[in-house]
Amino acid sequence: MALNMRIEITSGVSATEVDEETAKDLQDAYNALKDLPVNRQVVVDFEDAKSAREFVRQGKAWAAAQTPALTFARKGNVKENPTRVAFRIYVPRAGDTSAESE
Repeated sequence: MALNMRIEITSGVSATEVDEETAKDLQDAYNALKDLPVNRQVVVDFEDAKSAREFVRQGKAWAAAQTPALTFARKGNVKENPTRVAFRIYVPRAGDTSAESE
């Protein structure tokens, strides 16, 4: 008996759903940041830490899916204020393998 098997992604940026509204907000944030000095960031306050974490996952998934791939980097002290997401979205430098984790 042949089994109908397939491989699915269970975690990581490829498994994260990014709705159209969030994708538009992330694109707007990238467009606003891309011509500004690197010492600028976007700050968003959420009602709870769970929503903030979900937004960061969506941001990373959205950035990775862009052409060329972008980097979504959460900034600041996450443990001190988990409901605030301060972030940058940028084109990584050639050879830049650093990635901030969430």
